[in-house]
Amino acid sequence: MEAVAKYAYTASSPSELSFNAGDTMKIIPYDEFWCRGRINNKEGYVPKSYITEKPHPWFKGRITREESEELLLKRDKSTGMYKHVDGAFLIRHSENSPEDFSASVKYNDAVQHFKIFFREYKYYIWAKPFDSFNELVEYYRTTSISRSQQIFLKEMSEEGKLYQAAYDFEAEYESELSMKKGDIIRVTETSDPNWWSAANEKNGKTGIVPCQYLTPLK
Repeated sequence: MEAVAKYAYTASSPSELSFNAGDTMKIIPYDEFWCRGRINNKEGYVPKSYITEKPHPWFKGRITREESEELLLKRDKSTGMYKHVDGAFLIRHSENSPEDFSASVKYNDAVQHFKIFFREYKYYIWAKPFDSFNELVEYYRTTSISRSQQIFLKEMSEEGKLYQAAYDFEAEYESELSMKKGDIIRVTETSDPNWWSAANEKNGKTGIVPCQYLTPLK
C-alpha cells in the first residue's frame, strides 16, 4: 500500500524511518500502532498515527472473497441487469496471506480472483513487477489481466445512474461509445455539459456519449 505523511517524524532508533510531512511511502502493516515503511531505498518502522493511506475507490480493504463476489455481481432492481460491467474490479487484502492482496474481477456471470503478491516492495500478478497499485491497475486496463480470456480492468459503476438511448449514436473516435436507440446506458460522470462518461449495459463497453441523446430510465 501507499501512504502520505501527515507530519514529520524523526526516528528514535535505527529500526525506525525518518520522514517529512507530505512524503509518499510504501507501507506494510506490522501491528496496531506501526507499519513497515519505505521511502526510496530507506526502510524502517513508521507510526500509523503519522500517516494516512492513499484512498482508492477500488481498494476495499479486508472484505472477504464472498463479499467481493456479492458486491461485483449486484443486479439493478428495476432492470435485473448487472450493476457492473465485465472487467469491473476491486482490490482487497488476501484472506490467506496477510502481506498479499487479491484482485477480484467480474467476468460474465462470475467473479475471477487474481492473487497479487507483495515482495520486496513490488506488486506482482504474473511475472511483471509494479512499484504501486496504481501502476498495476493502469497496466491491466489495457493489457488482459487473465491469460485465458481478454479481461481488462474497468471502474465499478454501481453509483452510476441508468439512462436509455433516445437515438442511435455511432462513435467516430476511440474515446466515444456507440449505442443504439433503446440501449440501457449507465452514466458514471457528468462534469462536461455536453459529453458524459458511460457504459453500455448490453456489451459492457465504455466511453463518452452526447448527453442530449439520453433520457432518464424510469
